[in-house]
Amino acid sequence: DFADLVEGKATCNNDACLNDGTLGQQNDVDDDCYCTLNTNCYDHCEICKFEDSTTTLGTIDSTVCTAGTYPHPESCLDRIILAVVGSTIVYDTLAMMDCIGTCSNFQMDDIDYPYGAMMIDRWIDTDGDGLGGAALDAEKACSIDSGYSDNDNDINDNIYCKENILDCADTCMGSAYEDCGGVCDADSTNDDTFRLFYFDDDGDGLGGSNSIFACSADESVNIDDDTVLLNELFESNTDVSDDIYCTSNEIDECGFCDGYDLIDDQGNCVFIVFPGDVDNDGSVKLTDIDYIINYWGQDIKARKTTKDISGQKIKSTYTFSPAQYHLLSDINGKDRCLLRADTNGDGKISMQDINAVLLNLNSSHPYPDEVGFCSESSISRESNYSLYLEIYNSLPPGELKNSIAREYGFDIIPYEF
Repeated sequence: DFADLVEGKATCNNDACLNDGTLGQQNDVDDDCYCTLNTNCYDHCEICKFEDSTTTLGTIDSTVCTAGTYPHPESCLDRIILAVVGSTIVYDTLAMMDCIGTCSNFQMDDIDYPYGAMMIDRWIDTDGDGLGGAALDAEKACSIDSGYSDNDNDINDNIYCKENILDCADTCMGSAYEDCGGVCDADSTNDDTFRLFYFDDDGDGLGGSNSIFACSADESVNIDDDTVLLNELFESNTDVSDDIYCTSNEIDECGFCDGYDLIDDQGNCVFIVFPGDVDNDGSVKLTDIDYIINYWGQDIKARKTTKDISGQKIKSTYTFSPAQYHLLSDINGKDRCLLRADTNGDGKISMQDINAVLLNLNSSHPYPDEVGFCSESSISRESNYSLYLEIYNSLPPGELKNSIAREYGFDIIPYEF
């Protein structure tokens, strides 16, 4: 009490009174830093040094304190209490130290390490090109300082090259290459055994613009994990368009192989449709039904044009000639065989499209495709037998019905003339 204090029987220190009259124990200068000396506990970066004088937690780098040596694993041992079981204290052995020496674990409020960022990996960047050396192990640090990088991507950390592309003479973005004899040769055009090969991307037998350097003596090269035979490539790039299959290499201004430069009365490139000639081979045949059956029930972009290719108003969507059409700009990426299977242009493949074949059977026109858009391999008469039979049964007796019977193997039904 106050009387005892006056008489010297008790002393108070930091709000703690000891009744035996002795001086009170001085409080820890910082109870977050384990330091029994209770003095000189922090280094010049104000980081707790703990008891291990060999651990330098802070260094001076251009007036900014950063962690120099990564704290040894024991730094946070016996610092963070995980639980108290009876009189036994269980410490969190997984506690981590942030960049200013604060131990933290998942149960603490400072799980996000508010006192300093977590240690990060950095690699020495010897040549200063922003790429760390791949042959060196990462260092733990608090920041990426001058002379370091946050990656280890450099293929040669002794040659400055931000692009990270070196030729065989170790020249950044150089043109020298290793020829077929294993010699680094700066001349990439006059080597007798080295060749520039071109790919045929559209498969028309003509080399396009995509190329590769390879030794003509080699049998194959590896491209994107695929083995490519050199005898399948070409030593010339004559293809005018490697996106369009065209063996003649004659492509019209609208992008059709051996096309007719067909445009409408407004000068727009068009995709012509002769109702019934689905494969556009120049005439309407019963076999055009095969492609309609192949797309049965599917939807496609309807024809919106109200004029034919000559600029005259269309009287019927079944009118065979002059040709009806889609604007080429409207059908990018569309299946062009499917567009023509929609013979009446209503946007749906149905019995109405079969009618165009029957109405215009044997009609012909002068604009057949040199490279067709329909594939015979897609036709499957057996699997679609019921559809063919439905069409056959819908027809009245007559020569047309008998023609279909002969084409598709149905029984011919006699009829009277």
